[in-house]
Amino acid sequence: LSTESIKIGYDENAKFDETEIKVESGDKILLFTNGVSNCLKKIEKQSVYDKVQSIAKGSANVPVKELVDKLFNEMLYSSKDKQISEDTTILGIGIL
Repeated sequence: LSTESIKIGYDENAKFDETEIKVESGDKILLFTNGVSNCLKKIEKQSVYDKVQSIAKGSANVPVKELVDKLFNEMLYSSKDKQISEDTTILGIGIL
């Protein structure tokens, strides 16, 4: 990617771990930004990982869009004024 302008959220010195996992037909992958994590932390004392795990287990047989919707609704539930105050992104991927 060639550009003269600043890259938002880019750090040349950032280090990331790499992991390979095998996915199979029917698997679902959820990717989300820290805005989602921060909202979910406000709900209960349950960890964000445990909360997302709970949502995912309860949504094993539904389309990935419904899983994303459930996670988004949990975020809304966590907000007193039913508005999200942080930038958030949720990406759901369903493996065919």
